[in-house]
Amino acid sequence: METGACWPEAALRHRQGGWHAHGFAGLWEGWGSPDGAVERTFAIVTAHASLDVAGLHDRMPVIVEPEDWPVWLGEVDGDPAALLHPPAEGTLRTWPVSRKVNRPANNGRELLDRVAPLEASMEAAT
Repeated sequence: METGACWPEAALRHRQGGWHAHGFAGLWEGWGSPDGAVERTFAIVTAHASLDVAGLHDRMPVIVEPEDWPVWLGEVDGDPAALLHPPAEGTLRTWPVSRKVNRPANNGRELLDRVAPLEASMEAAT
């Protein structure tokens, strides 16, 4: 399937089947700029897309399960690189939501409600 072929104009919500919050693998650094200020930089680590997401994109954020957070954060011995893989098939649920979710001025739980794919693709992002 071509990347993004499912709902090319829709906003989508992804949620883990267990309904707990995602923990994305990320990196950060604080470095001193020439003017003496400390600059904070951040990145989300990605991997090949899981089968649940492959129809939408070829990569996705690495999801670190809560029981693996201590390894990722260096709080216990372990190999953080072993966590750099997509989740198992069936882990994520995806549904179209209002394109209004893409505008920071909009706020509210209703932005995450399921909408019909046609409605999502035709709705103005205002």
